[in-house]
Amino acid sequence: MEKNIAKETGELFGSLFVAFDDLNFLKSVDLFKKRFEENNFDMNYFKGKKCLDLGCGGGRYSIALSLLGAQHVTGVDVSDTAIADAKMRADKLNITNTDFIVYDGAILPFEDETFDCVIWSGVLMHMENPELGMQEVSRIVKKSGMVYMLVYATGGVRWPMVNQLRNVSRFITLEKMDLAFKTSGLDVNKRRTYLDDLYVPLIDFYSFDRLQTLLNKNGFNNCNRWQKGRLDHEESLDAYIKDLNGFNQLFEEASSLKGVFSVTEIATLHNASKLIKAVVAYAVSVNELYTKGELTEAQAREIVIGQGHHRIIAFKSN
Repeated sequence: MEKNIAKETGELFGSLFVAFDDLNFLKSVDLFKKRFEENNFDMNYFKGKKCLDLGCGGGRYSIALSLLGAQHVTGVDVSDTAIADAKMRADKLNITNTDFIVYDGAILPFEDETFDCVIWSGVLMHMENPELGMQEVSRIVKKSGMVYMLVYATGGVRWPMVNQLRNVSRFITLEKMDLAFKTSGLDVNKRRTYLDDLYVPLIDFYSFDRLQTLLNKNGFNNCNRWQKGRLDHEESLDAYIKDLNGFNQLFEEASSLKGVFSVTEIATLHNASKLIKAVVAYAVSVNELYTKGELTEAQAREIVIGQGHHRIIAFKSN
């Protein structure tokens, strides 16, 4: 049977996001606002706007847009579970100007120039046909309308390591690794990050030039790549190294669960842990060079983090 990459991705994300308790969900809602504020974005922009949250997951950004004064927000996701969760969250918060729909088609079910604003976060790098996805976003955004995107970038040490760990995860079920996560002591917010990276069917990585070219080709010529407001593991070298160590904590915990993993799986997990430790040691050594003044912070970040996640605000030409 042919794989449906979009559906598999949605089902994975849906299963990971619904684990958020109310407090952590609201933190993720607030994070949307904080990132915009950190980059001096005029928060009045959203007032009265018709917005689309494309790949909305559990609805955290849809709800954030509603709270920021959007006239109406439509959340779309391929996951039945995620959409049910988003509806529940909105109802619990008495949000009445949102609707959520399940849809997994390549051609979006909206008329041309329907939306003032599209939030398209964490989607492009998981698409089989990103060019068509970008074309569709351009089609449904009004002239002078805005798209906000988060896209995984190139460079750094994390993604080459993750790609090797993904080869390991092919032989170990998500359910087993999820059990290891639950007993690992890692923060619940990292559950989505680590298990997403290990098990999402497809990940691509974009240099800023490649991403800007794709945007320009589809009518988005006013592009701004945010440098502030990361508020995550990319905030500093120390935070990035801590995030890398989290992978090791997960794999070491998994290798200790002898009643869950087979002898062969445990040996594989041990080898993966050795790889993670080597990457962490390298990142630590670069950070030490920065601390000693032998590298600038920019040089150290370029080596360890690379370009970092792209967070892009782009406006469609008239």
